[in-house]
Amino acid sequence: MKIKVIAFVLSLFLTGSLYAQEKYSFVFADKLEWKDAPPSMPKGAKISVIEGDMKEGPFTARLKFPPNFKVPPHWHPSVEHVTVIKGNIYFGTGDTFNPDNATKLSKGDFEWQAVKHTHYVFTKGGETIIQIHGIAPFGINYVNAADDPRNNVQK
Repeated sequence: MKIKVIAFVLSLFLTGSLYAQEKYSFVFADKLEWKDAPPSMPKGAKISVIEGDMKEGPFTARLKFPPNFKVPPHWHPSVEHVTVIKGNIYFGTGDTFNPDNATKLSKGDFEWQAVKHTHYVFTKGGETIIQIHGIAPFGINYVNAADDPRNNVQK
């Protein structure tokens, strides 16, 4: 237990020292650089990492989804915080994709998922942009291996 507490305090100190180097930063939505999302996401998603690194420490990123986009049931190794920036996104929970049991979130709405909480998301209609933030490492683990885009890569 002592080791965990020391590691936690050390991580706070190191993170604080990183932020101490910069006093502030402005991020303008029209200046974001969008790239293809990592191979862990279905094709079509775009990402812009705004702050930090999704491998270690605090981070903030935006994800852009095309119309009728779907992320099958999955979970994350860290808490996921989501704010809808544009459009609508539907969140459902559980190991099975069921659009009838999803909750619609619109611009300005917020939700969070606990560590390893299984959920799925999808969009309808127009483009959707969400902002996610949390403490890395952040990743995506699919309930069914066949749903993982990394397993379906053409060689």
